[in-house]
Amino acid sequence: MNNDLDKLLKAVRVIAEGVSDFLNKEEVKILTTKLASGLQQLGEFTLKFYTYSQQQKKMYIEMSQYGWFPSHITFKTPVLEGEAVDNYMERCLTENYDDVKELIMESYPHRKPIFKEAFKLYEEERFIASIPLFLSQLDGLSVEYGLSPFFTSTKLPSSEKKKLSDADQLKLDKFPVYLKQALEQKLLGQSQDIISYYEEVITNASKSFIGEQTKNLDMTNPINKLNRHGILHGHVAFLEYADRKNCLKIISLILFVDHVLSLIGNKYDQINVDSAPTEIEKIN
Repeated sequence: MNNDLDKLLKAVRVIAEGVSDFLNKEEVKILTTKLASGLQQLGEFTLKFYTYSQQQKKMYIEMSQYGWFPSHITFKTPVLEGEAVDNYMERCLTENYDDVKELIMESYPHRKPIFKEAFKLYEEERFIASIPLFLSQLDGLSVEYGLSPFFTSTKLPSSEKKKLSDADQLKLDKFPVYLKQALEQKLLGQSQDIISYYEEVITNASKSFIGEQTKNLDMTNPINKLNRHGILHGHVAFLEYADRKNCLKIISLILFVDHVLSLIGNKYDQINVDSAPTEIEKIN
């Protein structure tokens, strides 16, 4: 018995000495040092990235109050020290203009001729025509995902509405309002956490002056002249909307909507309202 124990202890001692010799080898010490350094750098990178993303998030919330909206373009473009929101967003979109144009047109090939014309008008500085054209397409992007347009809710007769689940009834609200409610009720599945990053931006989008009812706007503030209803319906108080900045704001909103819709993916089926097409009307 003692002999077996001695053999076991001797074997353990040999293994321990081997491990000690291995750990004391110069190349292993270097590897260990590099690994520790790598872990430290990874921790520092993670902290820096988190700090950067939170700073970006704060900026997104601020700029969405002024009619600008984030996308992958803004996330990869750092803000310069002391740079104002308008200057930053104009730089983001103009420096990446070709990518922005290609992304929007290729994402909606059946809308490509219309978007192509809208971008051409922008390039020719014909903002009077380009802004309404962009706005007309923005309103329909979410409809392709079985949701209501960006600016208008879908109204159904009570008999049709009762057939829908609570979740489908939420889809009848205009897109940013639906998105806000879906976030609050955690209905966005795997995309919930990612889209939650934009929660405050979505809240601002749901009550933005761009989509607000004209009667609710303070027209002493010139920023409110970029209003979809006022522009498309030719209200006299909204005739001075046409400038480069306002056109870029609408392009940034299209990018944001496309970004969020791509996160939602094909999760939703189109609401079946074919049985009563003539009874559906939009609330302006």
